[in-house]
Formats: sequence, structure tokens, C-alpha cells
Amino acid sequence: MRLSVKNRPLEISHSYEHTFDNNTVKISLSKKSLLFPVFDEKENKQIGFLLEGPLSIIADLIVHSQVGAVGELIEETFSTAILFPVNLPFLSLDHVKESAPVEIFEPYQELVNKYNRVYSLSKMEIADFNKHTIIVTQKPRLFWIISPDSVFLLGKKEIIGRKGQNKLLWISKKGLISVSKKGTYKNIGDMFEIKRIKQTFQSAFEKPLTNLFSSIQNAFSKLI
Repeated sequence: MRLSVKNRPLEISHSYEHTFDNNTVKISLSKKSLLFPVFDEKENKQIGFLLEGPLSIIADLIVHSQVGAVGELIEETFSTAILFPVNLPFLSLDHVKESAPVEIFEPYQELVNKYNRVYSLSKMEIADFNKHTIIVTQKPRLFWIISPDSVFLLGKKEIIGRKGQNKLLWISKKGLISVSKKGTYKNIGDMFEIKRIKQTFQSAFEKPLTNLFSSIQNAFSKLI
């Protein structure tokens, strides 16, 4: 399955911010940014958007534990991103307007081609897919999964997730830290164990999106 993009852009009509239901992640979009529809090429079905324009993400991935505050506050700004699914909670007719096709379109297809290796979308189930917001960036390559009660960030250097107000999982080159719902703090320094857990999460990239969420949730639950 391949992703393709159509030269039928929408334009962000005004700059605005959106806070997700989990009250953990806030994004900012900028006026005049463009949104190009992204399609499942085989099915000829729109599944998301390619965003060109500044996208700022602030994620509060800090929880309180028995040893104090654990986690980090992440603030990043990206110039392009792919957004899934089509019905995003922060996009409505109040936020966008139709725009004329761009004259030089080839770079946008080249951008989408870079994302084709990230996903296996062929067995996607829309019912599961639409419960989450997925944001994927290239520089750096980060994979955000945002749901009503949690947020997961998968990257090459770290994997960090927060579920609800108390649960946290943080895997980095320094080790693995977890905080349970009751505030129990664990720090694992066994690099072989950390490598195994990282592989469990990163293998999710190779699975259909219908299995991606459950794979990450299961890995998260086993650890805390």
C-alpha cells in the first residue's frame, strides 16, 4: 500500500491553538499553512492530510511519583507533518478554506513518499483509527499517538508515554523509568531488557494501524 497526495489544498484561515481532551497535548497551527489530502493509493480513499506550515506541539509528559516529578515537557515546532485521520478534532470549516492548486506540486508527492515506509495501512479499521490523532514528522522523525486519555511519542532516541494523570513510561539511552497509577516509581538499567522493550514498541511501526494502538497499550500495561 502506498500513500499519495492530491493537489487540492485547504488553507488555514487564521492562527489558532487546540488542546486535546487528555489536557496533556496542545498544538498550534498558523495562518496560510496548507493541508493537502493524503490518500490510500490502492483504495483511492482519503485517510489524512499533509500539512505544510508551522506546527507547534507542547506535550506535558510529567507525572508525580513517590520520588517527585518524573518525565519531561516537550515543545517542538515542525515545518511539515502528516496528520491522520481525515476527521481531526482540531480541523473544521471554521478553521480552513479552499485554496487554489499550487503551481509546483512535485515536492509534495516527494514528501509523502518519505512516509510510505512508516506505515502498513492495508488492514486499517476505520472505527479504531478515528479514535486517535496521529501526527508524524520527518525532521526529526517522531510518531505521536494522541487519544482522549493518553499520549505516546515514539522516536529514535526515546519512547515516552503518559496515560491519564499518573501513569508514565519513559525509555531512553539512560534506562527505563515507569510510574504506576499509585505513584510507584521504577528505574530499570538492564540494557538487554531495555533493548527488548524498545523492540516491542518499535515493531509497532511494521504493523497495520488497526493493531498499532493495542500493541502499544499492551506493552505499556505490562510495564506499569
